[in-house]
Amino acid sequence: NGAMDYLANEGLELPNLFRAVASPKATQELMIAIRERGEEIDFIELGDAPLCISVLKECVSGQSKEVFPIKLLEPLGDILREERHSSEKRISRMQSILVTNVKQGNVSPTFLNLLGLLNLVSQHSAKNGTQISHLGATFAEEFIGRDTQIKKNTAEWRQMKQSATNVMMELITNIYKMFPLQDKDDDKKKKEGEGAKIK
Repeated sequence: NGAMDYLANEGLELPNLFRAVASPKATQELMIAIRERGEEIDFIELGDAPLCISVLKECVSGQSKEVFPIKLLEPLGDILREERHSSEKRISRMQSILVTNVKQGNVSPTFLNLLGLLNLVSQHSAKNGTQISHLGATFAEEFIGRDTQIKKNTAEWRQMKQSATNVMMELITNIYKMFPLQDKDDDKKKKEGEGAKIK
């Protein structure tokens, strides 16, 4: 996703990241260009982080299949409560649920990429001024919005949003512990080792 790449490589230290609001008209025009005309947007040339984020949110919420199924909110929330005194057990159990659902196609790779981006944004919060609680709440609302049985701004909806925010914050914080990046040198050595075995 071009929007994610731009934010990860060019925008991590920009002020008010994920807090500044883009023009709805500009967002709509860009989405028309992407969806209806199939244009590829150069976000680096565009150089507008709020507009980039607005497009990213539109793309996430507008996918035909859920990026993150709301049915996983309850089991992940249960783990947060049950393992609140053990981060190691908490991470391990949440990782197990995510891995299983990624393999089953229930969790989109886009979601994992998004968590990785938000983790990087949170690491640069001293520069961009955006706290992890805001990042969690922003996308928690995107995901629970798919559950049409719950009316927005009711007590039940607010409770679900808080639970989703807590889960999102935990996933953002620990995404690279659950899915560690493989070092390129290690990967190269592994391939060389496999080649030696074949010979």
